[in-house]
Amino acid sequence: MKKSIKTILLQDLFIGAWVYEYMEIPKRLSTPMYVEAVFESGDIYLTFNENEGDPFEAKIKNIRGIEITPDILRHFCFKETDHNVFEKECDGFKVVVFITDHQHYRLVKAIIQHKTGGFKIDDNLIFIHQLQKFVFDSTREPLVLDWK
Repeated sequence: MKKSIKTILLQDLFIGAWVYEYMEIPKRLSTPMYVEAVFESGDIYLTFNENEGDPFEAKIKNIRGIEITPDILRHFCFKETDHNVFEKECDGFKVVVFITDHQHYRLVKAIIQHKTGGFKIDDNLIFIHQLQKFVFDSTREPLVLDWK
């Protein structure tokens, strides 16, 4: 399956969004980091859990999405409840992510189950920051993620 490498637009970003930075030298992606600040100039400040130093400054042209995969969800503390079905309990709701791999593409669908019984579905997700935005837009609560 071909990997999705997509440069993110400045409008796609928000404080707390998890992304990669593409580093020209040594031509690879960074460890996952989250956005700490976004500036109109296209500069982004990134950091990671337990970073005690200054944030890393990056340019928007070097920011990449973190593709939703089983391994990535495990790193973000989602529990695998069935083959390629992952859950994360949050205050007042649960996020369930279904991953279906086909020969040439991957389908990712997320369901937010509210404790009150309602639910919302998004079946057009590719990247972690999109999942974070879907959760916030649906619940008005952030999807807090920690990279382990």
